[in-house]
Amino acid sequence: MNGRKTLDSKKEVRLGIIGLGYMAQGVHIPCFAKAENCQIAGLADKDTDLAKRVAAKWQIPKVFQSAEELLCSDQIDAVVILVPPQFNAPLAIQAVEHGKDVLCEKPLAFTAQANQAVATAADQAKRIVMVAYQKRYDAAVQYIKKLLADKQWQAELGRITYARFHNFCGSFRGDLEQPYEKSAAQVEYESLGAIDLPDWVSTEDHGMFFCSYTNFSHDMNLMRYLLGDPGRAVAGFRRPGPNNWVTFSTTLFDYGPFCSILETGLVEYGDFDEWFQIYFERGWIEVRFNRVLLRDVPAKVTIMTKQRGTMVPHLGYSWNFQRQAEGFIQSISAGRQPLTDAQETLGDTALAKMWYLAAKTEFEEA
Repeated sequence: MNGRKTLDSKKEVRLGIIGLGYMAQGVHIPCFAKAENCQIAGLADKDTDLAKRVAAKWQIPKVFQSAEELLCSDQIDAVVILVPPQFNAPLAIQAVEHGKDVLCEKPLAFTAQANQAVATAADQAKRIVMVAYQKRYDAAVQYIKKLLADKQWQAELGRITYARFHNFCGSFRGDLEQPYEKSAAQVEYESLGAIDLPDWVSTEDHGMFFCSYTNFSHDMNLMRYLLGDPGRAVAGFRRPGPNNWVTFSTTLFDYGPFCSILETGLVEYGDFDEWFQIYFERGWIEVRFNRVLLRDVPAKVTIMTKQRGTMVPHLGYSWNFQRQAEGFIQSISAGRQPLTDAQETLGDTALAKMWYLAAKTEFEEA
């Protein structure tokens, strides 16, 4: 980030949080409260009473009357945006224009145009906009990322021959079934504001695309992080899930020397069903994720090679959300780009288009 001023490494980043739902209270506030060189300095929510209760619970000194007031404040250095996803891009642009670095929940945007607008605004303001794809920060994913780049492992495993990314969701809360402060006002999701969806999404698929991309952009982003961007989507199949929202789909992507499958769906299940496998000429690797909100347990890695047999490396104890929070603060302090910035996530919107246009919704009559 050329020309970006870095903070004094000894100075705490004064953080503001916009949006105080379940994820804010159960995940992001606890993680940033533990992060070094970080002070949660203020909160904002449409429900000011909720913000006051959360601030009192976490001893946060300032409650702002609106997101705009927080963004304008010279008492805030950076913001975490935890609102319905259609508001991510507009708020991120406002934040960087007011000199704030940004972490926002995924997806950053549903269209390439909106995503690019955030990236351009961040570049012009010389600010960070980081997107919360916390799985990139998982100790298991970082282990595999290094393995794929290691010359010794490359020689032992050979070239990649096939890959498969699978997410059928399940029970995601893990050990966070705990009381949290709730808003007295129950707002219907459809009344929150218009969603800027791509023009290549058919009207009848608006709900499906919105919900599926919100959930499965994690896996699209992870596939890109580990394998790069595919050349094209060769074929796809899609069936609507419950209420035409989360979709059951299988899509084949062309990576030249190999192909990768993306499988999405939904299952009523007491655990979480998300994993990926990468096959090589002489072995394979597998990463199985735990429940999304299970603390201090990284994904499980299994490696099989012709030479060594099966290995399950012990990766210690860590939580990808905590590592993500610390990564955001470190990126601000050091003035470096995070693993998932606005410019990089443009690849996600391109992959989403491949995924959507490749899928067939109905069998042709024989």
